[in-house]
Amino acid sequence: MIKNFKILDKGLNIHFANNKEEIYPNIWLRDHAKDEENWDKRSHQRKTYTASLDLNIEITKAEIVDNGKGISIHWADMDQPIEYSYEFLNNNSLNNIKQKQLYKSWTKSDLSKDLFIDFKKINNEEIFKFMLKQLNEFGFVVLENCETELHAVKKIANKIGYVRNSIFGGLWSFESNENMADSSYTQEELRPHTDATYSNDAPGLQLLMCCEYNA
Repeated sequence: MIKNFKILDKGLNIHFANNKEEIYPNIWLRDHAKDEENWDKRSHQRKTYTASLDLNIEITKAEIVDNGKGISIHWADMDQPIEYSYEFLNNNSLNNIKQKQLYKSWTKSDLSKDLFIDFKKINNEEIFKFMLKQLNEFGFVVLENCETELHAVKKIANKIGYVRNSIFGGLWSFESNENMADSSYTQEELRPHTDATYSNDAPGLQLLMCCEYNA
């Protein structure tokens, strides 16, 4: 349970009943607001545009609720408070993370034409190895001149590893469909995000092919 807390300049220091404590950054807490404006309860997808949030967002007020089962936070940019449960905060405590993975961050100026690779040259082992190196280092590559057929996706997938099934199947095509409970089926902008984090075994690598574009 939540025992007490202290509002800091850029974070919230929470003391738990088990004598553990954690400082949660304001921007992280604000990004995880799960009210109707910021969270799609139907699909469990974030609606918040993280990049638009003020990095110096402030907590104007906070209070422990439900005898320590949660904490209610009033944000400077919101009219209504947001409640965060003890379970959510405890599960996302850095103290519970046994091993941290190191990722290389990059900016636009770090990117080059080397990230754009001709699909027709992938059979060349040296180019393929170079593609894997770029993929590992930057997290993505762009394959150009692909045939817009599923077999092209299958070819590269099986060359890297194998096609894994998900709730959607193995390989599939889709287009705008407002009846689907998934924002990727809408015509709205898809901002930076991670996919299928609601799965016990989230995707390690995704391959997306643009077959038709009209915008």
